[in-house]
Amino acid sequence: MITRRSFLASSAAALATGPSFALTNKASTKKGWAGGDANKHRQFGVHWHYNWTPNRGHATPEFVPMIKGAFNVNEKHFNKIRSYKNITSLLGYNEPERKKQGNIPLDKAIALWPRLVKLAEQKNLRLGSPAPSSDQGGMNYLHEFMEQAKRKDLRVDFVAVHWYRGRDPDAFEDFVDDLAKEYRLPIWITEFNGWSGPEDENHDFLKEALKFLEKERKVERYAYFEPGRGKPHSLFKKDGSLSRMGELYRDAGTA
Repeated sequence: MITRRSFLASSAAALATGPSFALTNKASTKKGWAGGDANKHRQFGVHWHYNWTPNRGHATPEFVPMIKGAFNVNEKHFNKIRSYKNITSLLGYNEPERKKQGNIPLDKAIALWPRLVKLAEQKNLRLGSPAPSSDQGGMNYLHEFMEQAKRKDLRVDFVAVHWYRGRDPDAFEDFVDDLAKEYRLPIWITEFNGWSGPEDENHDFLKEALKFLEKERKVERYAYFEPGRGKPHSLFKKDGSLSRMGELYRDAGTA
C-alpha cells in the first residue's frame, strides 16, 4: 500500500544522497530535551529543554518551565518563573489524567487555568495546553479541556502532547496532523518514542519521525523521551555511548 510518507520519500529520491534532516543552512530550533542534564544538552545539540518542573537549573539551552499539576499553582513557583530571564514559553499540566503525574481533575484544571494565563501575560510567555499521554484517556482529557477552554475564552497558544502509540511513522504523522487540524494551533511533542518492540523497528520509526518533525511547519518543537540505557528504544548503549538511535537524534536538525 502506498502511504503519504512512502510517496513523498520516493518523490524525493533524486535529491542529494545520504541521510540529512537539515532544511536550511541553520540548525533547527525545534529539537529539545526532556530533562535537565547539561551534558546531554551539549551531546545532542538541543535548542531548548524542560524538566517537568518550574525550577530552572544551570543548563544553557532555552528553559521552558512547566506547571506540572495543581501543586505548582502557587506564588512560590510563580515567583520563580517571574524571576527568570530569556524564557519565552510556559508548559501546562503534565499528563494530568494520570495519578502518578499531573493528577488534576478536569474541573480543577479549568478553574486554575486563569492563574496560568495571568502568569503568562505578566512574563509575555506563550502558554501550552496540558500535555496528556496519547492513549484514549489522555486524548479525551485534552479534548474536553480544549472544549471548555474555548467556551470560557481561556487562552491556549499551542498544543502539547505525548506519543507512545507505537512505531508506525504514518500513524504518528496522522496523529499530529489531526491535532493541528482540530485545534488550529502549533504542536509541541514534549515526549515521544516507540516504547516497545525490537531495536530495528524503533530505529526506523525514529528516523522517519525526525524527518517529519523537522519538515512539518505545524510542529514547533519536539523532545524525545529517553527510557534508560541499553533498551531497544534508547539513545544510549549500556556502556553510555550513543546507540544508532542516539546518532539519529544527535544529527537531527543540524545544518
